[in-house]
Amino acid sequence: MILLMFSGPVYVMVLEKPDAVSRWRALIGPTDARKAKVSHPSSIRAMCGSDLERNCVHGSDSPQSAAREISFFFGDISPAVTKHDEL
Repeated sequence: MILLMFSGPVYVMVLEKPDAVSRWRALIGPTDARKAKVSHPSSIRAMCGSDLERNCVHGSDSPQSAAREISFFFGDISPAVTKHDEL
């Protein structure tokens, strides 16, 4: 079985903040972009997605999934306390 996960350029990022997973998922909205357009019209998926398969953005569903996905894209990195420039 072949699973198509993306159809264009992919930009991968790691978000670091308390409750990053739940906050990101709140910002991107429901997985099905059609439902997001009704229930969360200001979400990223509502504005940029088209349906369940082409929802334009991914968000890990748990810290454990996030750790696995971060490892997939970036290898074995450990969270480091770093000082970030604030915008």
